[in-house]
Amino acid sequence: MKLHFLCWAIKTKSNTATVKGWIKDNFSSHLYIWGIEPTVNRALLFAVSNELVKNIGPDFLITTKGNDLVKAITRDKELYNREREFLSSIGKNKITELQINKLASKFH
Repeated sequence: MKLHFLCWAIKTKSNTATVKGWIKDNFSSHLYIWGIEPTVNRALLFAVSNELVKNIGPDFLITTKGNDLVKAITRDKELYNREREFLSSIGKNKITELQINKLASKFH
């Protein structure tokens, strides 16, 4: 769910601003609508089949080959600037699975 949420967050500037506001309010503001991104599932299937990540239970772990691709992308400063800025601003552990699950439970 976290990957779907983060992909939704970087999909538009408006979504990114909404998520930044949610974080700024210490996750207490109401964030009602976010979407499951079907492209995430396809990207994960592609990444697994190309050995960029391993699927271990509910988790995906990056492989050496995947890490090499990340390094190549990171070296190109022209790629994904807005996305990089957002992901850097929230850090690796700012948004937890528990927070995403709590948020998702509001939709049931």
